[in-house]
Amino acid sequence: MGALAFGSALFGWFYRLAQQERYATIVCLILGLIVTETGLYETIDVPVGLFHPSSGSLKFETVDFIILVALLASVWAGHRRYTLSKTSLLWGAFCAWVASAAVVGLLNGNPTSDIAYEAKIILYLGLFVIARRVSLRDARSRRAFAVLLYYSAVVAGLSVTLGAAGAKLSLSVPGLRGASLGNVGSIGANLFVAMGILGLCIAICSERHRFPLLFVIGPLFVPPLMAQQRAALVNLGVSLALVVILLPVARHRLRATSAELLLVVLAAVALMALPVFLNGTVHSKRVIPFSHSLSKALTGGEKKLSAQDRVNQFHAARTLIAQRPVAGWGLGKTITYYEVGFREFVTTYLTHNIAIDLLLRTGVIGLLLFLLALAGSLAQGISAWRNASDPLIAATALASVAILGGWLAHGMVESLFEHVQLAPLFAIMLGLVQAAASQRREPVEVVEPRLVPLPAAGA
Repeated sequence: MGALAFGSALFGWFYRLAQQERYATIVCLILGLIVTETGLYETIDVPVGLFHPSSGSLKFETVDFIILVALLASVWAGHRRYTLSKTSLLWGAFCAWVASAAVVGLLNGNPTSDIAYEAKIILYLGLFVIARRVSLRDARSRRAFAVLLYYSAVVAGLSVTLGAAGAKLSLSVPGLRGASLGNVGSIGANLFVAMGILGLCIAICSERHRFPLLFVIGPLFVPPLMAQQRAALVNLGVSLALVVILLPVARHRLRATSAELLLVVLAAVALMALPVFLNGTVHSKRVIPFSHSLSKALTGGEKKLSAQDRVNQFHAARTLIAQRPVAGWGLGKTITYYEVGFREFVTTYLTHNIAIDLLLRTGVIGLLLFLLALAGSLAQGISAWRNASDPLIAATALASVAILGGWLAHGMVESLFEHVQLAPLFAIMLGLVQAAASQRREPVEVVEPRLVPLPAAGA
């Protein structure tokens, strides 16, 4: 009953927001909830509580429930008609193919729990419908993004500061069992980088209020140095590289100065230097900032074993893919590989590579649909970045392309479709690309002066 009442109230609120075309508020609320969960829990396995409710045998993710309610409310509220682009149709075709792969998985006798877990990508991609409706010319959208970015910077700053000091702030209260601040894992590192990229792009394109944003987003780029994951470093490098590469492509003038951009670097360096200050004053010794976590990520023995495990996973998946290359085995198909670290054979439904996951589950057809749809979204984003006249439209297009590129690079070494934190971010960026592409040529309303007759002097 409690869940029903909560869902009804949430549906009503989302419905009002959708009627007012405040889709940016819905998107930022979902992302803010994901940022909160990621800041409190380092891993993907969240204990039963506010973020992972449980009632008997029924268990679900709070974020999944909120996404479902938001989709239903947005569809029920309706909206002005949009012309369906080829990219939208391709993403719709990909979702339909994934749904058919779920049926194939059931017919093949694949584990139903794995099928249900993998099919959630359809729910997450549904966020495309909400994000594409965000009005990027609306001042309310700008405020919603600003609030999200400031909040993300605070969470990242606290996590980095506590982590650099070697401390943790436990928040184990009812509903938040095991929650703490001071941990940054691979998921959090990639999520914070995405928020940092969005903030950086908005700042360099904005005419006003960019100084505070540039000042606070620095901490969002530091978490990959703490995550002890090479994938997070790859994501950071690719995302920033895409921003730098695409900057000269724009036909409009950038607003931020070199001195303002230096603030981002200085804010990040200040947090990176924090371990040196703490160890120098407390323990009277000098250390290279985050040297331990970086060394573990790049040259640690566990990473070498993990790399060999991935090779074994690819080899096991390749044998199955060769048997059904066109349509795949359906969702929930598992592989058995030899895990070097534990010296035992392990059965799993993940291969830690998006392309191989899709080939195994959906075959060449599914992978081709995914690549075509993604290429269409990236092309839309680059075109919108080049030609957009509105600052937020240009910033959103640039940030979305950079975040999608980093997400895809991360996906080459991790399975991301099932991540409740990163898969929704992927879908939202796809929707924002569509929004930027469709709104870049919208005419701006200009009030033309009209001649009004003056009253007579006698009157």
